[in-house]
Amino acid sequence: SELAKFRWVPAARGSWARDLGGDRLIDVCMIGTMYTSRAAAISVLLRSMPITVLAGIGPVEEEFNTFYNMAKIALVVSCNGDLTHRAMNNLASGCLVVMDRNVQDAEKIGLRDRIHMLVFEDELTMVSQVQQALGSPEMRKIITERAKAWVAPHTWKSRCEYILEQCRLAEMKKN
Repeated sequence: SELAKFRWVPAARGSWARDLGGDRLIDVCMIGTMYTSRAAAISVLLRSMPITVLAGIGPVEEEFNTFYNMAKIALVVSCNGDLTHRAMNNLASGCLVVMDRNVQDAEKIGLRDRIHMLVFEDELTMVSQVQQALGSPEMRKIITERAKAWVAPHTWKSRCEYILEQCRLAEMKKN
């Protein structure tokens, strides 16, 4: 069928996800379900350096955005190896995304290590990336500005428009 030819459309950012400006007083933020791998990553960071971390479950949408706007770094540990809307919202919020290599779809849609985010392979490189990012506000600024520009057009509205256009094209081919 024609539907079988459609490609999966990756996650998008919420219309509420944006850089609010202001001070970023928290070093690392990770909001979401604390799966074992996520809790372990936070634990490793806390044992490795004296940093402030905001982690846990709870806030959504605007409140989620407010918390990430207080952070210098968004730590993304994917449990399923997918690029989630959380990562897209983090890119839009103006904090530097430090993401695990398991996020397979990131490079497929154009996200690049050291251009839009920092990628880590294991606990050692995660700690190293976070230390480097915290020690270099200028690097954080450059990468986050590129990330915000890259993610800006990746809205849920644009995803819906793409899907509707593909449906329209498929319908035209049938007729």
